[in-house]
Amino acid sequence: MVEAFSDVAFNAEIGKLVGPVKSEYGFHLIIVTDKKTLNSYEDLKALPEYEDIKADIQTALIQNWMPDYLKNEKIEFVFRGAMKAINDFSKLYLESNQTQDFSKLIDYALAYVPDSTDGVIFLDVAFESIMSRIQAGMLTVLPEKSEKILQKRLENLKVLSLGQETSLAALSKYYALNPTDSKMAVRFFGKYIEQALDLFADPEIAELYGDAIKEQIKQAIPGLLRIAEDINADKRDRVVAYTYIIRVNKISEDTEGNKELVEKIFELDPENIDALNLLND
Repeated sequence: MVEAFSDVAFNAEIGKLVGPVKSEYGFHLIIVTDKKTLNSYEDLKALPEYEDIKADIQTALIQNWMPDYLKNEKIEFVFRGAMKAINDFSKLYLESNQTQDFSKLIDYALAYVPDSTDGVIFLDVAFESIMSRIQAGMLTVLPEKSEKILQKRLENLKVLSLGQETSLAALSKYYALNPTDSKMAVRFFGKYIEQALDLFADPEIAELYGDAIKEQIKQAIPGLLRIAEDINADKRDRVVAYTYIIRVNKISEDTEGNKELVEKIFELDPENIDALNLLND
């Protein structure tokens, strides 16, 4: 407990409301329901919380002992894989902040080749930290270097988007950085709609949050329309975009324009016999 809280709690009477008490976490109202007086180590061992208390003390002792031990015995940790990259990047980041020269940090991120999913995730965080400083005007780089940073991050996000647990977040970031890539945009909206449908399939969630899910999913329509109506986009991506709009309209129970959308699919792909099923499914 923080001192401001514990001082009041341990001095309060049982069953009496005390407060409000201000601490670094906010304001608290405290009711002490019980107090135990421990007169010996045996009393402490008899408590149900003993093992937790013991573990906390052991952890604190190790944390206090470890730095001096490592220094005196000249022991260093050796990091490998993504942990090595995180450690190296962290050191360069601190150095860069001190010198205000971020060239080594940027070159490290550009040269890094991930060999695992953790490495891919690390690289996205690294580029995000660099790009956020550039966008905030805290870091200036040459246009060609800025382009390299963007391109490598986009390539890394493509890899990250293939992961089961990271795909939607990665696709969302990719779309925000490069909304003109219709193929990746379609994948993003497809995943976005798929997750909404998974939620909607749960009767309890649908009953409680159905209207909110419908409103949320309708936000995909403007982006999908941009792809569907873009004559320079791949025809297959345009067809898929129209298909997703029809599905969204069905979920939101606004199907009045779906027939027209099916006709647009036929204009792009006259042999798409599945398009008619979209009106009936």
